[in-house]
Amino acid sequence: MWVVDSSQTQASLAVRLFLTGKSLLAAYRRDRMNVLLSLSVLCITLALCQAACFTVPPKVDIRNGVLVTQSRCKDLYNRQNYQSGSEWNTAHCLRCSCHGGTMECCNRFGGVAHPPPGCKALVNPKTCRYEFYRIKAPSKSCF
Repeated sequence: MWVVDSSQTQASLAVRLFLTGKSLLAAYRRDRMNVLLSLSVLCITLALCQAACFTVPPKVDIRNGVLVTQSRCKDLYNRQNYQSGSEWNTAHCLRCSCHGGTMECCNRFGGVAHPPPGCKALVNPKTCRYEFYRIKAPSKSCF
């Protein structure tokens, strides 16, 4: 809060208020941008951590002017229909479930693999698990 003495004119007081208000507005915008940037980084991090899952919304039709939502799920890979409440494994190492027509699938082999130096990680399609092989000798396991 400012104390106004008689030597200050209304114009100089208005200029000080304008400049202070402008700097406060700039600080507010800067803080808002920092919060937005922090939230964006958090969302990207969460998305990368959970990137092994995806959701397919239910199919919606209009029949006789009425909005109708399917309660079954159609697998994108094997094209089979599944009832709500069903869970199944796909040939692509996915674990899927159907709830009210919404299909959610997650990979069964976990997140990111960190192979030891000189090795690479491959997903075995039969076991849906990572296996580690030597880069220079792919027929040899790292363990």
